[in-house]
Amino acid sequence: MAFLFNVQAQSIGFVDSKELYEYVENDQLKDGFKSCKIKFYNNTDADITIKYKKVSVDFPESWSVSFCDNSDCYPSFVDAAQFRPISAGDTVDLKLDVYPDGTADTAYVSYAIWDEANPDVVDTLNYQIMSRWGLFSENIEVDQVSVFPNPVSDVLNIRSISAIEQVDILDLNGRIVYSEKISEPNSSVTLPLVSLPNGLYVVEATTLLGVESQKFQIRK
Repeated sequence: MAFLFNVQAQSIGFVDSKELYEYVENDQLKDGFKSCKIKFYNNTDADITIKYKKVSVDFPESWSVSFCDNSDCYPSFVDAAQFRPISAGDTVDLKLDVYPDGTADTAYVSYAIWDEANPDVVDTLNYQIMSRWGLFSENIEVDQVSVFPNPVSDVLNIRSISAIEQVDILDLNGRIVYSEKISEPNSSVTLPLVSLPNGLYVVEATTLLGVESQKFQIRK
């Protein structure tokens, strides 16, 4: 059952609820990250544009976040922005990819959200995310490949049991922001990342055994 944005303006429907409560456990964080989403959809027969604005953010200083709409991902909480136009019937979400970084704490995040065509009807999305245990990923292992340190400030080390032929770095929208073909394939590769801004990324390592991928964080 979907919860409507407002009984007087049914342009937005909620897939579940406008409130999200997440309890983060160790076994949920294979790669150290937790994706927290509130999903909603276009309940009209025409395109709509959704705008949003920060209401309040109480977020642990030791945690990191990637804040994503259907257009961009940001390395921190934005004050205000908007979604790309949403087609009739399409579902989108406002997503927080949370990295607790080994600290047990609770985050409280609230954003106002509304249809651009009806700015007088505003609702609030509320996120509560609690890490109850020490969640830390100094060295991430994914099948054949490991990356460290994580978070990384300048140089990322990649290790593999098979020779690495190419490395691609992608942002959370899937755009390649760094790519390097290894002239002499090696099981150990070091990448300088000083040109990339803080945020969450995905490294894809192409080896003789296939492609392995993993999330990591840049924090300078």
